[in-house]
Amino acid sequence: MNEQELLLDCLRRLNQGGVRYMLTGSMASNAWGIPRTTHDLDFVLQLPPSQVDRFCALFRSDDYFVDAIAVRKAYQPPHQFNVLHIASGLKIDFWTG
Repeated sequence: MNEQELLLDCLRRLNQGGVRYMLTGSMASNAWGIPRTTHDLDFVLQLPPSQVDRFCALFRSDDYFVDAIAVRKAYQPPHQFNVLHIASGLKIDFWTG
C-alpha cells in the first residue's frame, strides 16, 4: 500500500464511522500547497472520549495496529496517537481536538 492508497482507505474508514476530521500536514500541503515527500498521514479529530472504542473498531483488523490505551491518553498532552498500517509500515498520526 502506498501513501495515496492509505489515505483513501483511512478516509473511507473515518467517513464510515462518522468521525469528524481534518486532514493536515504534508498530505494537505501536497493537495493545496507545495508538494513534498511524506510517509505518513496527519489528521485532527473531533472525537469525544465516549467514541474511542468505536473509533478503534474502525481500524481493528489484520491490516492495522491501533492501541486503545494510547487513544485514551491522547486526551491529555501531547494530544496525539497513531495507527500503524502493518504491511507497509506507514503511520497515521491523529491529534484530538
